[in-house]
Amino acid sequence: MPSNPEPESSNASIGLLHSKGWQVAMIGLGTATAQLDTSVNIAFPAITRGFDLAIPDIQWVVICYVLTYASLLLALGRIGDTVGHAVVYRIGLIWSAVALLLVGYAPSYGAMLFFRCLQGVGAALVLSCGVALVTSLYREEQRGRALGIYTMMMALGLMLGPLLGGALTAAWDWPAVFWFRIPIAMAALLVAALVPIMTTAMAADEAKYPDLRGQWNGVLRTRPGLPGQPSFDPGKPWGKGQEAPLTPEYQAVLESNIKSQAQGGVGDWLGASCLGMGMPLIAYGFEPMEFIVTPETTYVLINWIEHNRRIYTDGRDWPAEIEPTMTGYSIGRWIDEDNDGRYDVLEVETRGFKGPRHYDAGGLPLHHDNQSIFKERIFLDKNDKNILHNEITVIDHALTRPWTMTRDLRRNPNSRPAWREFNCQENNPYVTVGKEMYFLSADGLLMPMRKGQPAPDLRHFQETRK
Repeated sequence: MPSNPEPESSNASIGLLHSKGWQVAMIGLGTATAQLDTSVNIAFPAITRGFDLAIPDIQWVVICYVLTYASLLLALGRIGDTVGHAVVYRIGLIWSAVALLLVGYAPSYGAMLFFRCLQGVGAALVLSCGVALVTSLYREEQRGRALGIYTMMMALGLMLGPLLGGALTAAWDWPAVFWFRIPIAMAALLVAALVPIMTTAMAADEAKYPDLRGQWNGVLRTRPGLPGQPSFDPGKPWGKGQEAPLTPEYQAVLESNIKSQAQGGVGDWLGASCLGMGMPLIAYGFEPMEFIVTPETTYVLINWIEHNRRIYTDGRDWPAEIEPTMTGYSIGRWIDEDNDGRYDVLEVETRGFKGPRHYDAGGLPLHHDNQSIFKERIFLDKNDKNILHNEITVIDHALTRPWTMTRDLRRNPNSRPAWREFNCQENNPYVTVGKEMYFLSADGLLMPMRKGQPAPDLRHFQETRK
């Protein structure tokens, strides 16, 4: 039963760990493993004594590291574009931690230089994707400020390096300037593992979103031979056959609709008069559908009685007032569930309805108070990217409990499919006059739909007598 709580900020509902500011801090923490390398400069005298080096030889400690990461930045950035920046970033943190450990335990100067090259690879992995991760969190007009904060954190790391290097070398000798960054890298990795890099779809990089291009047709039945029209559960018959968890009051409404249809009427079903189906019927895919994904909004072109649906993914809160519609008001967010830097699931919540609305043409009703809440999880099948799943949960006062069902859409393999025009009003034989619905015969005459149905009130028409 929906409790209809006060709308909350979508960012607040995600929580502190999922806030974009926290994620920028986490990314900055990871890149600090590279920026704090300025601490090594203070340890040069101790390294020189430890390996009995000539003073000119110490320069290779810096050269090996800087040349390695500088030469790999562009190449690793391109790899991040391909496999996902979050993946490369996390690999870089692990690589850096291992390399820092090895440098501190280097048995010889040659081994130390080799391990410094490995450390340079780790730094390149982290630095090549840091900026891309930060920009993926914000729309274009907000990125300047976010990048400014990120750059400030990098500069802070460069400034703190010498201060920490002096204190650590004095206390624990030169290996400490490498080892103290291992906990930092592990902390950033832990936060990155606990917090999927998730946004409200503000990334401009199209590759971050699942490929939903093409024409999608609803899988209306999962069992052959089912009577009636498709309904919410595609594996069961319509109407009473759905075995919906209705309250006794709305079980009676269903019975009334069925009785009305048996007598030639339509009950409170609006579909016959083309006044709209609304949620959840528009999600079934009776007519081919199309998805257009942008960072701010995902558009669902329904190509049916309702023509489109907007799912806002720009981080907005629920408005103070929602104009009721049959399709409702939808707010969504994209989620990277497997932490590979690409979005897998679109989570959507929809409310703000008018009615009456139904699950099927058999008159299976939703509550007339129109306080329904729909929660959806839309995602591509992991094994077949031409199947799109929509896990729909209905929370409604006509139900004794939330009702969840998964609807599927199948992509047309034709990259240039035909889109037929659907106009519900065209050739529609049903005519509504007042609260009554009549049938238009083939010769254009108005006919009753049920026995004993009264004629329309024609008091404003002059009667023509023959």
